[in-house]
Amino acid sequence: MADNALSGQELKRHIKIARDTPLPFAYNPGGPKEDDYFALHRKRSADQLGKAARKDGPGAKVAFGQARVDGKVLELRCEQVVASIARKLKMHLKANKVSLNVRVMDADGNILEEDIEDLPDDPTLSDDADDIGDTPDAAQTAPEAPVAPEPAAAPQGDATGEAPGGPGDQAQVVAALKRLQPAIQGATGPAGDKLKEAMAHVVRLVKSGDLAAAQDTLGKLETAVARLAEKAATAPEQAAPATDQPAPANDRLKTLTEKARALRPLIEADHIPAEARTKLDTAFRSAIAALKAGDLDQADAILGKVSDAAARLAPAPETAQPAPTPETPASTPEDRLKTLTDMARALRPLMDADQIPAEARSKLDTAFRSAVAALKGGDLDQAEGILDKVTQAMARLGVDTASVDRAKGPAPAAQATDDDADNDFDSRAHDLKDRIETLRHKMVARFGMEIQTALDARLDKAVADLEAGTYGSAEPAMAFVSEAIRLQDAIDALGPDFARAASTGAVEDVQQMRILYQSAVDRVAGPDHAAAWAHLDKVQDMIRDGAERNLDAFLADIPADARPFAMSRLNWTAAHARMKSEMDKLHAAIAKAAGDDEDGEQVLASLNGLYTHMEGLDLRLADRLDAIVNADPGPERDLRKAEAKALLDDYRAELGLPFFQDVDSANGFVPVAVASTAAVALGDIDRVLAG
Repeated sequence: MADNALSGQELKRHIKIARDTPLPFAYNPGGPKEDDYFALHRKRSADQLGKAARKDGPGAKVAFGQARVDGKVLELRCEQVVASIARKLKMHLKANKVSLNVRVMDADGNILEEDIEDLPDDPTLSDDADDIGDTPDAAQTAPEAPVAPEPAAAPQGDATGEAPGGPGDQAQVVAALKRLQPAIQGATGPAGDKLKEAMAHVVRLVKSGDLAAAQDTLGKLETAVARLAEKAATAPEQAAPATDQPAPANDRLKTLTEKARALRPLIEADHIPAEARTKLDTAFRSAIAALKAGDLDQADAILGKVSDAAARLAPAPETAQPAPTPETPASTPEDRLKTLTDMARALRPLMDADQIPAEARSKLDTAFRSAVAALKGGDLDQAEGILDKVTQAMARLGVDTASVDRAKGPAPAAQATDDDADNDFDSRAHDLKDRIETLRHKMVARFGMEIQTALDARLDKAVADLEAGTYGSAEPAMAFVSEAIRLQDAIDALGPDFARAASTGAVEDVQQMRILYQSAVDRVAGPDHAAAWAHLDKVQDMIRDGAERNLDAFLADIPADARPFAMSRLNWTAAHARMKSEMDKLHAAIAKAAGDDEDGEQVLASLNGLYTHMEGLDLRLADRLDAIVNADPGPERDLRKAEAKALLDDYRAELGLPFFQDVDSANGFVPVAVASTAAVALGDIDRVLAG
C-alpha cells in the first residue's frame, strides 16, 4: 500500500487523469514538504487510501476523499478533513514540479479553504479531457428516463457498509444524481443528449447493484456538468445559442446576460460573508448554465433569487431620520424597551400578592415569562400586549397595580380620528416585516438556493398576508424558518462525528445511519421537521453507542492526546440534542395549558420565542473542540483551548440567567432537564480542558 504515494511523473500522470475523472485521494502531511504522503488511485477507495496514508505517512492526521482537477485548481472533496492543508499540499505539489492551486471542500462541496493565485500554463499538464458522452459506459444502451432511483436495500458488504463490488455508496450516488438532474435536464443539443444518456446509465448501474461503476460514471458526469457551468460563468456573453431565435427571445437573453454581468461584482463584494459568497456563486453558475442551455425561465428565476439575496446582505444605507414635531415627541425603540422593562420590574413583585390563587398565579407567571421572552426577542408589541393583559387580570383579582401604571406613563391623548386601530396594525405589521427580513438575512448565509427558495415561499406568503391586512401567518412562518435553521445547525454540528463513524466502521449498520442522516438533511426545507429531528436523534444515538462499543475504531484517526477533546465534542452535541428535546416537552405542556386559557392565543404566539433562550447555549462549543482536535500540540492547541474556555465562561453566564434558574423545576408546567443537562455536560468539558 506504500506504493500508493505518488511523486514525479506518476503524480503528473494521475493529475491528468483527474482532469477527466475524479480520483480517490489521501493526504498525510507532517514532514518536509517533499516527504508528505499524497496518493491518488483509480481503483482503491478513498477510505482504503486513507488507512494506508495513516499507516505509512509521516504525520498523525489524514485527509481523504475525491480529487479532481478543474483548470489550474486541484479540488479536494473531503470525506475526512485536516485543517490548513491547502497551502501544505500546494507546496508539496510544487516540490514535485506540479504547478496547481488547491481548493479544499467538505463532502457537500462547501469550500473550507483554498490557496489560489495566477499560475503560468504547465504544458506537461495539458488538458486533453474527452467529453463525458464519448465514454463507452455512457453510450452502451439507449437512454431511459433520467429519474434518480429511490434508495434500495444495500447489498451485503463488510462492516463499513460498503458494497462488495466497490467503494461507492448508494445513498450518496442517489443524492448526487438529484443534484445534477436540473442542470442535465436543462442541457440541449448533442451535448445535452449525451449527458442525459450518461445519467440514465448511472441509474441502471445503481439498480443493478454495480455501485463502483456507477460512482465512476457519476464522477465523469459531474466533471462534464461542472465544466459546462464554468465555461458559461466565465463567458456569459457567449450564452446565446448559435441557432436563430425569435426577436423577443433574443431580447430576453440579452437582458438576462446583462443582468448576470451586473450581478457578478455584487457577489464578489467585500461585505458578503465567505460562506454566503460560496453559495451565491454556486447558484450564479447554475443560472449561467441555464442561460447557455437556453432555459431562460430557469435562469431568470435563479438570477432573481441571487439578486434578492445579495441585496439583503448589502449594508443598510444611511438615511437621515426626520425630526419629531413638537406636538408628537418621538418614541425610539430604546425608549419603549426601557418603559416595558420598567413595567415588568414593577409587575414582578405584585404577582406574589396573597389574594392571587395558586392556580391563577401559575398562569400569570407563565404569561409574564412569555412577555419577558418577547422583550428579549425584540417583539415589543407582543410584550406590551401580554403585560397589559397580566396587569388587567391582577387588577380584577384586587391587586393594586398603580406602580405598573406609573411605570407605563400617561396614556397618549385621544385622537380625533377613527384610524387608531389601523395605525396600531400598521405598526405591528411593520415590526413583523422587519423581523422577517432579518430572518431572510440569516437564511442567505446559512442555506443553499434550493432550501432558501422553499423557505422564502413561506415568508413571502406571510408578507403578502401582512400587506393584505392580516398577520396571523407571520409568526408561524418565522417559527418554521427558525426551526429549519436550528435543524441545519444540528446537522452541521453532527457532521464530523457522522463522517468518522461512517468511515471507521464504529457503527454496525452504516447504511441505515447514512439513510437516516440523509433523510434529516432532505427535510430541512420541510414540511416534516419532527421526522427530521427524530432521524437525527437516532443517528446521534447510533454514533454514541458505536463510539462506546468500538472506541478504538471510532477514534482511530485521532492522536491519543486529542481523543478526550473529540469525545467532549460528541458529548456536547448529544447534550444539546437532549436540551432541545426537553424544551420540546416544555413547549408541548405550555401549548396544552394555553388551549384552555382565555388569553391562550397570545401565550401560544409567544411560544415561538421559547427556543431563543437556547441561542446562548449553541453549538459553537462543538466547533471550538473540533479546532482543538485538529490543532498541532503546543502553542496552537493551547490557543484553541483558551478559546474554548472563554466560550465555556459565556455559557456558564448564560446558565445564571433567571430563565435557566427556573426552567427545570419551577416553570409551572412540567419538570424538565434543560439547565441540568447543560450544567453536567459543561462541567465534564471544563475538566477535560483543565487537564
